[in-house]
Amino acid sequence: MRVTTKPDETAKTLAGSATIADKLRSSLVQLMATMAGAERAALEVEQKRLAAKYGPDSPQAMTAGARRQVLELERIAIDADVIRQSIPTPDTGADRFPVYGRILTRTGDGVLRATVTAVDPSGADLGHAVTADLGVFSLQVPTKAKPPSTGIAAGAAPDAPIVFQLRVVERKSNLSFTNDEVFEAIPERMAYREIVIPEAPAPTPAPPKQTRAAASKKAPKPR
Repeated sequence: MRVTTKPDETAKTLAGSATIADKLRSSLVQLMATMAGAERAALEVEQKRLAAKYGPDSPQAMTAGARRQVLELERIAIDADVIRQSIPTPDTGADRFPVYGRILTRTGDGVLRATVTAVDPSGADLGHAVTADLGVFSLQVPTKAKPPSTGIAAGAAPDAPIVFQLRVVERKSNLSFTNDEVFEAIPERMAYREIVIPEAPAPTPAPPKQTRAAASKKAPKPR
């Protein structure tokens, strides 16, 4: 007997399978984090034992230290994956293109209260958000051109693709930069990005102030 499945039922089945897969992956990542933490703790104890027995600069202690550094890098990657799994996935739609993710420092820490703005080629604001805990942000970009009063560049055709870049402003460090990647707002799609902000330039030291005594001091007269 032939069994036919309606399109709606197929879509629900596929959606349910994706949800189950996400939950399994999240559980696996949590398990990896637990196991990696236990391994790091055990290796730390072993490194101290080797340093006490052979000396902190001995090959045995140095090898254990190098292994700890590798595990630390693995910890950073696993922690980032755990955070990634915990971020809610925004809903897509025919009229919007969600962009979400994290703003990070070079050390992998989330940047709090940074403003992320989707800007079109003319610099118009298509949507913006402020990063929350862990540097998480989520914004919506329209997929169709609208009148200039709504923020879309003037003169854009109604069916013209909406392209944009992400601009990040972090006032605490006086940092403002635009990411190089160019997006196209496609209906029923979304984008996840983790953007690492560049290091803020070091402030230029102020020139030394000239004291009043030094300013009024005259050069000695020649004899």
